Amino acid sequence: MADLSPKLRRDLIHAIASKEGNALYISRKFDKPVAWLKKFVEDNKEALEEAREALSKEDQEPTPTELGELWISNKTERLRRYQAIADELFKESMADPTDATTLREFRSYLVAAANELGQLLHRGSGEVNPDDTLGVDIVGVDLDKLR
Repeated sequence: MADLSPKLRRDLIHAIASKEGNALYISRKFDKPVAWLKKFVEDNKEALEEAREALSKEDQEPTPTELGELWISNKTERLRRYQAIADELFKESMADPTDATTLREFRSYLVAAANELGQLLHRGSGEVNPDDTLGVDIVGVDLDKLR
């Protein structure tokens, strides 16, 4: 058993715990005899059990509490992150107003934040006049020169 590298041992434990195949398949994959594999299983019962538990946890759907702990589930945290990125993009756009990529990124974060705050109509909802236009002014940037 000592002839295995740590990575190979970990891969073998994962293959057994995840029931990647039968003993013959796994023994061929790792180039070890079936008898050696059976001895390996006996000697590593605890590690195999831990791997099985970890795999079963990965397969489970998250609980509402677990989802609530994620930053993406917290509207205030999402808006805080949007604002931080938008602030940086705004500074970059002021430093180089000809960088169209930065302006597009900045716009996308503004749209995402406005959407979060319910300031935009969702596509397909509400009455829209085809003659309506959106005007945007960015202080210090001549948008006509960017066209």
